[in-house]
Amino acid sequence: MAKMTDPQFIRDVIERAIKTAAQSGAALLTVDGTNILNLDWKHFAAIVGTAALYSVLTSFGSRKTGNPGTAAAFDKKPNTYERNAR
Repeated sequence: MAKMTDPQFIRDVIERAIKTAAQSGAALLTVDGTNILNLDWKHFAAIVGTAALYSVLTSFGSRKTGNPGTAAAFDKKPNTYERNAR
């Protein structure tokens, strides 16, 4: 089980939160059809922040599954895709 203080786990959590925040921000700009000049920044920050928070909570919830010492929810099996591609 990954400890919340493991450096790899912390890096994984931060990386996932940043990616989730960026993706939700990009989706909001795309779906809303607005641009940076007309953006309701409070609304934007609330959505992006909530998505990042959910990402962090999901990572903490996943620490008992997947690869030990990481925030991965699933165990990565090496060479699984390479064997299936043949």
